[in-house]
Amino acid sequence: MTIPILLVGWTWFNLASDDRLERAAEFERRGEYDPQLWNQTIRLSLDYLNDHPWSRQAARQAARGLCGRDFPDLAEPYFQRAGTLTQDDLHVRAYAITRSNRRDEAVQAYREIVQRDPTDVLAWQRMGGVLISQSKYDEALEVARRLIELPEGQVIGHQMAGLSHHANRDYGPAMDEWDALLKLDPRLEKVTLPHEVFWFYVGFDALQMGRADDVLTWLTPVVTQELDSPTLWALIGQAHQLQGEHHQAEAAFRRAVDRAPDYAVGWTYLGRTLLALNRPEEAVAALRRAIEQDRDIPAAYYALSQAQTRLGRRDLAQAALKEFQAARKRLDPNRQPNANTTDADNDALDIPAPRSDHSDLGSPRG
Repeated sequence: MTIPILLVGWTWFNLASDDRLERAAEFERRGEYDPQLWNQTIRLSLDYLNDHPWSRQAARQAARGLCGRDFPDLAEPYFQRAGTLTQDDLHVRAYAITRSNRRDEAVQAYREIVQRDPTDVLAWQRMGGVLISQSKYDEALEVARRLIELPEGQVIGHQMAGLSHHANRDYGPAMDEWDALLKLDPRLEKVTLPHEVFWFYVGFDALQMGRADDVLTWLTPVVTQELDSPTLWALIGQAHQLQGEHHQAEAAFRRAVDRAPDYAVGWTYLGRTLLALNRPEEAVAALRRAIEQDRDIPAAYYALSQAQTRLGRRDLAQAALKEFQAARKRLDPNRQPNANTTDADNDALDIPAPRSDHSDLGSPRG
């Protein structure tokens, strides 16, 4: 009996003193943005699993490490060996699938999570983010409604719904969502979009609804106290234009191009504002700056032709008008020439949104 007891004791001692899985888990906790730490997680887990092939925890740890390196296919057999997966395991798995840009599979993975727990805000949030990245806005709206039903998901749900309505050019419903969000979270403590991007959508959609006063109320303190953003200054300039305040609009557009000298849309708006102030020579200079930065803004050429006409330079005005038609043709080869179109001033002059993937995915464990 002595030898078997010693063998059992020796085995127990080895298992109790083996800290490879603890070290692997620690590397996972530290390794979110460091591939080398994820590699350590994988190495230690697989090494332990090689010695103890029955260990479900080692299989789970190996799978999580492989997901950290965005290898969900390699992770799957180890997840299967791990037995019943925790909610956190499912999130790690789904996030790796998402990062591998297999978006339909990612949506299905998140659906599996919410089927297990319909109150999982993070899963709904990430599912909606993937759907928005696929331009499946109607489906994203359904997810947003589910989020709004959850106390902890209301702000994210309104944000998701606002983005979806904006993408569908449903600016009225979008503003309903932004208004509801701002009432719930006036300090944007739960908003996951970068603040510049969030305020762009709010300001842009408000302008489409003619709410210039609200744009100035919201964005003026933002640009003076938090974000000196060319894009937001341009929206402020538009709001002043809507109210006929051309001098204030000029100041805002000048702030925009001062902050970003290559901002072609800002130079175009500045040139048009200078025209409204009857300063055609300055308008010409601003519009030429716009065209230097981007030769495919028809509105810049059209405004330039107007400025040259006011200055009596008919040949230059005619040349600018030809460039206007050419720019339109470059943007839309099927468009028929028509210099008198009433929307000519607005061609290709929507203020572009700041860069964002809008996915709101967050980190692997939220």
